[in-house]
Amino acid sequence: MEDKRTALAVIISILVILAYQKYLGDQKRYEQALFNAKNPAARQVIDPASNESSEESTSTSFQPNQQLQNTGASAQLKAATSSLPSDEELHSAPQTFIESSVAQIAINHLGARISSFQLRNFKVSVDSDQLLDLVSHQSGEPLPLAVYFSSFNDHRVLYTLERSMGLSNTPDSANRFVIQGAESELVFLGTFPNGAQIRKIFTFDPNSYLFKVKVQLTPSPEAGLPVWLEWDSFVPEAIANERYNLHQFKVLNAQNKVTSILPTDVKKGLSDYGKNQWASFSDTYFMSALVPIGSGGDTKIGKEKETYIARVASENDKGEFAVFLGPKLHNDLEKLSLQLEKNVDLGWFSFLAHPLLSLLRFFYSLLGNWGLAIISLTLVIKLALLPLTQASFKSMKAMQDIQPEIKVLRERVKDPTELNQETLALYKKRGVNPVGGCLPMMLQIPVFLGLYNALLNAMELRHAPFALWITDLASPERLEIFGIGVPVMILIMGVTMFVQQWTTPTTADPAQKKAMMLMPFMFTGMFIIFPFPSGLVLYWLVNNLISIVQQVYLRGSSKASPLQATIIASVAIFGLGYIVTLL
Repeated sequence: MEDKRTALAVIISILVILAYQKYLGDQKRYEQALFNAKNPAARQVIDPASNESSEESTSTSFQPNQQLQNTGASAQLKAATSSLPSDEELHSAPQTFIESSVAQIAINHLGARISSFQLRNFKVSVDSDQLLDLVSHQSGEPLPLAVYFSSFNDHRVLYTLERSMGLSNTPDSANRFVIQGAESELVFLGTFPNGAQIRKIFTFDPNSYLFKVKVQLTPSPEAGLPVWLEWDSFVPEAIANERYNLHQFKVLNAQNKVTSILPTDVKKGLSDYGKNQWASFSDTYFMSALVPIGSGGDTKIGKEKETYIARVASENDKGEFAVFLGPKLHNDLEKLSLQLEKNVDLGWFSFLAHPLLSLLRFFYSLLGNWGLAIISLTLVIKLALLPLTQASFKSMKAMQDIQPEIKVLRERVKDPTELNQETLALYKKRGVNPVGGCLPMMLQIPVFLGLYNALLNAMELRHAPFALWITDLASPERLEIFGIGVPVMILIMGVTMFVQQWTTPTTADPAQKKAMMLMPFMFTGMFIIFPFPSGLVLYWLVNNLISIVQQVYLRGSSKASPLQATIIASVAIFGLGYIVTLL
């Protein structure tokens, strides 16, 4: 393999992989198609209009169990409660407010639903003081945490706060509570038109995004009939299909396998996804998850208009669930021992991405700036991979040195078979491995992609500032010049890519070399047209700078060794990065 083809193949491979991962969705459509092929029931959409309990039944009411519809407690609980309350009714209903160290929560008594779950440590945008609310509600659709049982639901049940434990009232209001105990409990009591009662019990941990919901029905239903809990998320279509902030459902089955469902694959109404340990709906950084307590139950997923619906059944009639609303921080999710950390998808090379992300957190703990942490991590990786870089450079340089002899061979030998034999003999005589420049480069690609996915999905980089105009490492950078946003760091990155390409040994002829010199312009254009997060651009820029230094010294134009040059350059690059954080 000649080096010109090797370099081109590596560059095209990286472009294809990045484009596929970032813009085509990580093979999730294939997984969903395979799941549907094996589970025909998953393709059958439940028609919400078929609910016999009321002609006013909304899109989220499901077909009742015909065998249980007219027996015992199920018949008593069948009530005309399926129609959704209006916005005016919701606004006029009483609410209870709870404050913990991580969230500010509002529970609407009409349905005992969460109407607001604001995260205290996260803002809507980098320039806003408004707290991020994980409840997104569309008019005409139910609030999250609706309860379904056989043919009834609690859409129109007006609950009262029966009792509370482990909370204290705030001085300014009787309906505002602060969580004080290790676990705080609120019990909401509701009554159906026929006198049947329902209790919805919330248990909160003051320092956790995970809380529990327990549903009790009086009179008690028949054993084994499940209670369903629902989470609704309103996401406008334009946002749901964003390629830069991927929204998706995930379900974890009994075999600990995760199935992902993209918004474009979600059917209208509800589809049955079988028995699962949990179901979640998330974007890149935050998620809501419903976890049946016990061995898990059936799961339904669907949408109505622009509201995405996840509904899970309890193991039996106990009606106990855990609910997670918060950031997708892998280490924190892992501590919950519910396998919710599987919602953090770092791509094919996650086995490398997770250690790299841990190392990034370590550097941040030392430096207190995520930009400096990215610079440090990039420099350490380039230093660790220097032996591979040296091997690749040596092989490419050797191939370059024998090009005059290869040219003579091509002019002298016209038979292709004989030419190949003579060329291989020349390689052996000169001790040149024609794929020696390829293998070290290929070995570095998994590390690059692992770090790429770590930075692209790192919750820690959201709204994390670096320096100067770069105030959010998870968003594209733009410097306002005369009212025009100029991607300064991307342009600098493009210049470094050009220099790096110029200093790389090549065996290409002049025409091919000119074609290769177009690659930096193509990359730069791609970064501008499809803006990458500034954290990734920073990584690429630092990677290019240190590569240029390594290549200059690998040419042997200085008495300093490549290792010494790499260390000196790393200190200089980090020092420059630190200086700009002070400006």
